[in-house]
Amino acid sequence: MSNQTQSHCCIYHLNRSYYRHCRGTLVAFLAILAVTFLLNDRADAQTTTPNIKYTNNTPDVSLRSDLTVDPSTLGMSFSLPLGNYPGRGLSLPITVTYSSKQWQMTNFGGVPGSGNLNTMQKGFFSTASKSGWTSAMTIPQREYMGGQAYGDGGKALCILCLGGIGTSGAQYVDRMNISMPDGSKHELRKSDQVLQQPPVWSGEYIAVDGSRMRYNHSTQILYLPDGSRYDFSTYNMDETNPETKFIRYIDRNGNILKHDVPTGVWTDTLGRTGLASPPLNNAAPGTFNYNLPGVGGATLTYTFVWSYLGDVRTDSSQALCY
Repeated sequence: MSNQTQSHCCIYHLNRSYYRHCRGTLVAFLAILAVTFLLNDRADAQTTTPNIKYTNNTPDVSLRSDLTVDPSTLGMSFSLPLGNYPGRGLSLPITVTYSSKQWQMTNFGGVPGSGNLNTMQKGFFSTASKSGWTSAMTIPQREYMGGQAYGDGGKALCILCLGGIGTSGAQYVDRMNISMPDGSKHELRKSDQVLQQPPVWSGEYIAVDGSRMRYNHSTQILYLPDGSRYDFSTYNMDETNPETKFIRYIDRNGNILKHDVPTGVWTDTLGRTGLASPPLNNAAPGTFNYNLPGVGGATLTYTFVWSYLGDVRTDSSQALCY
């Protein structure tokens, strides 16, 4: 065998040995890497959940607020927790929420057009809240919208304006709105079918905004996605039956909170009563104290101050900017 052939043969054996060595090193490295990932996953699984739970028990938990901005409407909202009273299965949270999205357009008149009726609209401010403020101690508000008429182009029509001139082609959708205690509003529909006559409020309505709410008007029950429900069926203010002044909130296990509609007072699952909604009354400027029972018989006092927007100016001659 020549020297050249021997050198090639040596190089071949060296390369094959080097390959086996590299392959063994690579397998060992991958094994170490896999063990490292497994250890990290176990560490994350053991530490992530407790870290979240620990923050719920810190002393300042009741002083925190939750601020969000709706990406579609750009409306800002935040919540302020004032207290929370645990019960059997259900707790009674006392929270006030503010939302900057408060204007709503509504028909108020119309003028005849070319073979049709041109409607006029104006904005209404804060129809489902008090200047943007709502309380978790209130109950959902139901608003039927099936009587709203629309034209061929999807524009709202005022069927009562000028004796209904030009509204022969009016169309309707059987729908309703639910305003929740947190200030959110959800649209529910019985169907997406376009109707030629005003529908009648009846049957079952399903949320179309992803909230997974369901309202049955026949039974007067609003179902929430977590299995809880609001029962409006017992509220008819029968003077001979004191239970008819209550609206009930029932969780999926059957625990009940009762809301006294005339007084706004709640009764929890343990029979404790006297917890009323915060004084969200902005009919006139003023200062209102709101008292809650604290630990050991103490009283927690919150002060609500309602004032005109112009009163915040340091110079009363300055114009207000909205």
